[in-house]
Amino acid sequence: MKMGNNMRGKGDWKQRWFTLDGDNLSYYSSRDCEELLGTIKLITCSACVGDLRENCIQLTTPNRKYYVQAQS
Repeated sequence: MKMGNNMRGKGDWKQRWFTLDGDNLSYYSSRDCEELLGTIKLITCSACVGDLRENCIQLTTPNRKYYVQAQS
C-alpha cells in the first residue's frame, strides 16, 4: 500500500506493487508490473518508521514524502 495526496490535501491509500533494482524502488498499479507509476531513488532518500499505520515506513526524498505499508 502507498499513500498519496488528493486535491484536498488528505491522503488516500492505494495498493501498489514494488520491485527493487539496485538503488531504485519502482512501483506499479498491478501485480503484472506492466504500468510503471514511479521510481524512488533510494540513494537520495531517508527512511524512518511511519506512525500512521502498522508495518509502515516513511521514505523522504528531496521532492516528496512517500508512506509505504506492507501487509505484514
